[in-house]
Amino acid sequence: MDRLISEMRVDPSPRCLVLDTCRLGPHSKSDDTRTKDEIALCYERDPIKKAEAGLSAETITNIRERCNLELQNLLADFSLS
Repeated sequence: MDRLISEMRVDPSPRCLVLDTCRLGPHSKSDDTRTKDEIALCYERDPIKKAEAGLSAETITNIRERCNLELQNLLADFSLS
């Protein structure tokens, strides 16, 4: 991402970023046709869980608190009140 962002600051021509992801839940109730093994594999590959494995509980809590605060601040910018 850093490389793409740097390039776009110099040359704003279109770029494409392809991310190979796996959703952890169904799109809606009872529409998930994946097997339990496929779903388990998605959880094994979850990058957030992998990142958390190398962090202390305190660090994880701090990151979550900062993310929640940032999200609240961003949403406040779009408040209708």
